[in-house]
Amino acid sequence: MPPSDVTTVFNAEPGAGIITTCTKVDGVTLPHALGLALMLILDRHGIYTPCLTADHAYATLLVASGTGHRLAGAAPVSVHSGPDAWLALPPSNGMRWDTPPTLHAPLPDAEAIRPHLERAVRMAARCPGDLS
Repeated sequence: MPPSDVTTVFNAEPGAGIITTCTKVDGVTLPHALGLALMLILDRHGIYTPCLTADHAYATLLVASGTGHRLAGAAPVSVHSGPDAWLALPPSNGMRWDTPPTLHAPLPDAEAIRPHLERAVRMAARCPGDLS
């Protein structure tokens, strides 16, 4: 569908959504504040990671396909991976890009994110209620 048609559909159907399977990307979803704290750390280290948010409830980081499972157990995360998994994308209801994807930068392997996620979790432990 051409982009102009997508705009027309969304204007005509405000509750419409875009859903994609996780075959070319993995999604790692975590609590909103923790996800944004992690994004600040990743930005500081020059690790480009697309991120979308939903209603200040959670953040979903996009990582290289097949690598999201490497973050399981490091934090309260939900991993979306494979053809049976899916992600809602902006402009679906309540969804917005914190850091949009680009064609010029590859998605990071989740392993590159793990030490930074562990750091964000340690920070959250020192500030209960602020990053959960």
